[in-house]
Amino acid sequence: MDHESSSEERSRRSRQSATAEERRRSPPPRIPPMGNAEMMPATLLIASSFCNVSAHGELLAASGGGNGTAGAQTYLGRPWKQYSRVVFMQSYIGAAVRPEGWLAWDGEFALDTLYYGEYMNTGPGAGVGSRVRWPGFHVMTSPAEAGNFTVAQFIGGNMWLPPTGIKYTAGLTS
Repeated sequence: MDHESSSEERSRRSRQSATAEERRRSPPPRIPPMGNAEMMPATLLIASSFCNVSAHGELLAASGGGNGTAGAQTYLGRPWKQYSRVVFMQSYIGAAVRPEGWLAWDGEFALDTLYYGEYMNTGPGAGVGSRVRWPGFHVMTSPAEAGNFTVAQFIGGNMWLPPTGIKYTAGLTS
């Protein structure tokens, strides 16, 4: 009986190991472009929550910025590839970030395929009233929509992060 139990245990471990190896070898995520059911490879996927987006004091001093603003042009990002996805959620955005928030890379390039989003950010640079008016820019107002970009949903973090010991927040905060 003990021999059978240990044999079953070895078999179970072998299956788990194979499953983990398959996950490591998986191709990168593929995302359907907006308005198109055809799958395209994702070129950039970033979901940032609970971050502090602000300029260091040395940058402010060197660029001549005052009152917490940088004299240099500072943005949350720009679409340097098609189908890029960047989301800032429940983060502090300092005054160094320009009111439009995002910068075009090359004219209209990739503006209709990107997904850039913001959800419940705070700070002097978090206002979305003067943000870009691109088709792919979204101000999320629903926790259900923003929840798609949390650690638990976006990267399936609850399945693999706990054994690593890395501290994380799985979802949104109230």
